[in-house]
Amino acid sequence: MRRRGFFAAMAGAAAVPVIPSIVRAAPASSRVFEMVADIKRMTRHLSDPDLQGRLADWETLADAQSIIVDALVEESPATVAELSAKIDALRPFFVDDEDGDLVAIVADDARALAEVA
Repeated sequence: MRRRGFFAAMAGAAAVPVIPSIVRAAPASSRVFEMVADIKRMTRHLSDPDLQGRLADWETLADAQSIIVDALVEESPATVAELSAKIDALRPFFVDDEDGDLVAIVADDARALAEVA
């Protein structure tokens, strides 16, 4: 994914007026934070030099991470903080998003949060 495309889509999502109720901290009601923590933990393990020599173990962990990334893409954040965490966790995967699917999903999440308020 090109950086320009990502920022254009996010700018469209950001065009929604800021509503105080969506800016305030609210309790999280989705699994976004849990999945983000899992992705970060798996990323650390995948970059462990000891794991680099064990291809089967590395592939198993990479497959598990891929499943969690897919689940995070489908998970709708309940708060702006969750949306921010989702974007940060998915950022490394935007590079492979040639069709712009991830950007579209994140932009939809932003619009949905704005409409709730």
